[in-house]
Amino acid sequence: MALIPCPECKKKISDNADSCPNCGYQLTPEKVAEIKTKRQQAQKFRGIGCLAVILIFVILYMIGSFSSDSQKSDEIWHRKYVLVKAMDETTFKMGVFDKIEIGTPDRVEITLNMRDRIASGVALDLMPKFKEVGFKVLRLKHKGSDRYEDHKIE
Repeated sequence: MALIPCPECKKKISDNADSCPNCGYQLTPEKVAEIKTKRQQAQKFRGIGCLAVILIFVILYMIGSFSSDSQKSDEIWHRKYVLVKAMDETTFKMGVFDKIEIGTPDRVEITLNMRDRIASGVALDLMPKFKEVGFKVLRLKHKGSDRYEDHKIE
Protein backbone atom coordinates (compact mmCIF):
# COMPACT_ATOMS: atom_id res chain seq x y z
CA MET A 1 0.00 0.00 0.00
CA ALA A 2 1.36 3.40 -1.03
CA LEU A 3 0.02 6.92 -0.75
CA ILE A 4 -0.69 8.73 -3.99
CA PRO A 5 -2.08 12.22 -4.67
CA CYS A 6 -5.73 12.42 -5.61
CA PRO A 7 -5.99 13.65 -9.23
CA GLU A 8 -8.82 16.00 -8.22
CA CYS A 9 -7.95 17.54 -4.82
CA LYS A 10 -4.23 16.52 -4.54
CA LYS A 11 -4.70 15.11 -1.00
CA LYS A 12 -2.81 11.88 -0.17
CA ILE A 13 -4.90 8.74 -0.49
CA SER A 14 -4.22 5.02 -0.50
CA ASP A 15 -3.58 3.42 -3.88
CA ASN A 16 -6.00 0.65 -2.79
CA ALA A 17 -8.90 3.08 -2.21
CA ASP A 18 -11.84 3.02 -4.63
CA SER A 19 -12.45 6.74 -4.20
CA CYS A 20 -10.95 9.79 -2.52
CA PRO A 21 -12.36 10.19 1.04
CA ASN A 22 -11.92 13.97 0.74
CA CYS A 23 -13.55 14.83 -2.62
CA GLY A 24 -15.15 11.53 -3.71
CA TYR A 25 -13.12 11.15 -6.95
CA GLN A 26 -13.49 7.60 -8.30
CA LEU A 27 -10.15 5.80 -8.75
CA THR A 28 -9.68 3.07 -11.35
CA PRO A 29 -6.70 0.66 -11.45
CA GLU A 30 -5.59 2.32 -14.72
CA LYS A 31 -5.64 5.78 -13.13
CA VAL A 32 -3.62 4.51 -10.10
CA ALA A 33 -1.03 2.95 -12.48
CA GLU A 34 -0.82 6.24 -14.44
CA ILE A 35 -0.29 8.25 -11.23
CA LYS A 36 2.47 5.85 -10.07
CA THR A 37 4.23 6.02 -13.47
CA LYS A 38 4.17 9.83 -13.45
CA ARG A 39 5.55 9.87 -9.89
CA GLN A 40 8.44 7.51 -10.85
CA GLN A 41 9.30 9.65 -13.87
CA ALA A 42 9.29 12.81 -11.75
CA GLN A 43 11.61 11.19 -9.19
CA LYS A 44 13.91 10.02 -11.98
CA PHE A 45 14.11 13.52 -13.49
CA ARG A 46 14.66 15.02 -10.03
CA GLY A 47 17.60 12.65 -9.48
CA ILE A 48 19.10 13.49 -12.89
CA GLY A 49 18.65 17.20 -12.18
CA CYS A 50 20.48 16.90 -8.85
CA LEU A 51 23.34 15.01 -10.50
CA ALA A 52 23.58 17.66 -13.23
CA VAL A 53 23.78 20.47 -10.66
CA ILE A 54 26.48 18.62 -8.71
CA LEU A 55 28.43 17.95 -11.91
CA ILE A 56 28.27 21.64 -12.87
CA PHE A 57 29.62 22.66 -9.44
CA VAL A 58 32.46 20.12 -9.72
CA ILE A 59 33.40 21.42 -13.18
CA LEU A 60 33.33 25.04 -12.01
CA TYR A 61 35.47 24.17 -8.98
CA MET A 62 38.02 22.40 -11.18
CA ILE A 63 38.18 25.32 -13.61
CA GLY A 64 38.70 27.74 -10.72
CA SER A 65 41.45 25.67 -9.12
CA PHE A 66 43.27 25.19 -12.43
CA SER A 67 43.25 28.90 -13.18
CA SER A 68 44.53 29.81 -9.70
CA ASP A 69 47.27 27.13 -10.00
CA SER A 70 48.20 28.55 -13.38
CA GLN A 71 48.40 32.08 -11.97
CA LYS A 72 50.59 30.88 -9.09
CA SER A 73 52.82 29.00 -11.53
CA ASP A 74 53.15 32.08 -13.77
CA GLU A 75 54.01 34.25 -10.76
CA ILE A 76 56.68 31.82 -9.52
CA TRP A 77 58.14 31.49 -13.02
CA HIS A 78 58.33 35.29 -13.30
CA ARG A 79 60.08 35.62 -9.91
CA LYS A 80 62.63 32.98 -10.97
CA TYR A 81 63.20 34.71 -14.28
CA VAL A 82 63.70 38.15 -12.67
CA LEU A 83 66.17 36.75 -10.11
CA VAL A 84 68.19 34.81 -12.70
CA LYS A 85 68.25 37.75 -15.13
CA ALA A 86 69.47 40.17 -12.44
CA MET A 87 72.14 37.74 -11.25
CA ASP A 88 73.25 37.00 -14.80
CA GLU A 89 73.80 40.69 -15.55
CA THR A 90 75.65 41.31 -12.26
CA THR A 91 77.92 38.25 -12.31
CA PHE A 92 78.66 38.59 -16.02
CA LYS A 93 80.07 42.08 -15.33
CA MET A 94 82.22 40.64 -12.53
CA GLY A 95 83.57 37.96 -14.87
CA VAL A 96 82.92 35.11 -12.43
CA PHE A 97 80.14 33.40 -14.39
CA ASP A 98 79.68 33.08 -18.12
CA LYS A 99 75.89 32.87 -17.76
CA ILE A 100 73.04 31.95 -15.43
CA GLU A 101 69.88 30.45 -16.88
CA ILE A 102 66.81 28.44 -15.97
CA GLY A 103 67.41 24.83 -17.07
CA THR A 104 64.02 23.47 -15.97
CA PRO A 105 61.37 24.97 -13.68
CA ASP A 106 63.19 23.35 -10.73
CA ARG A 107 66.82 23.76 -11.88
CA VAL A 108 69.03 26.82 -12.26
CA GLU A 109 72.18 26.41 -14.33
CA ILE A 110 75.37 28.45 -13.91
CA THR A 111 78.17 28.25 -16.45
CA LEU A 112 81.43 29.11 -14.70
CA ASN A 113 83.95 31.32 -16.49
CA MET A 114 86.82 30.07 -14.39
CA ARG A 115 87.81 26.59 -13.27
CA ASP A 116 88.55 27.46 -9.69
CA ARG A 117 87.02 27.10 -6.29
CA ILE A 118 86.22 30.81 -5.98
CA ALA A 119 83.68 30.69 -8.83
CA SER A 120 82.11 27.52 -7.41
CA GLY A 121 82.04 29.06 -3.94
CA VAL A 122 80.30 32.20 -5.20
CA ALA A 123 77.71 30.05 -6.99
CA LEU A 124 77.08 27.92 -3.91
CA ASP A 125 76.72 31.07 -1.77
CA LEU A 126 73.75 32.05 -3.97
CA MET A 127 71.78 28.91 -3.05
CA PRO A 128 69.58 30.63 -0.40
CA LYS A 129 68.40 33.13 -3.03
CA PHE A 130 67.62 30.31 -5.45
CA LYS A 131 65.73 28.44 -2.71
CA GLU A 132 63.57 31.52 -2.00
CA VAL A 133 62.08 31.40 -5.50
CA GLY A 134 61.62 27.63 -5.54
CA PHE A 135 64.61 26.16 -7.35
CA LYS A 136 65.54 22.68 -6.12
CA VAL A 137 68.78 21.99 -8.03
CA LEU A 138 71.82 24.11 -8.84
CA ARG A 139 73.79 22.81 -11.83
CA LEU A 140 77.33 24.13 -12.18
CA LYS A 141 78.84 23.76 -15.66
CA HIS A 142 82.33 24.65 -16.74
CA LYS A 143 82.73 26.83 -19.82
CA GLY A 144 84.05 24.84 -22.77
CA SER A 145 83.34 21.49 -21.08
CA ASP A 146 80.48 18.99 -21.01
CA ARG A 147 81.16 18.34 -17.34
CA TYR A 148 78.69 19.53 -14.72
CA GLU A 149 77.90 19.10 -11.02
CA ASP A 150 74.37 19.05 -9.59
CA HIS A 151 73.86 20.41 -6.09
CA LYS A 152 70.59 19.89 -4.24
CA ILE A 153 69.25 23.19 -2.88
CA GLU A 154 68.06 22.69 0.69
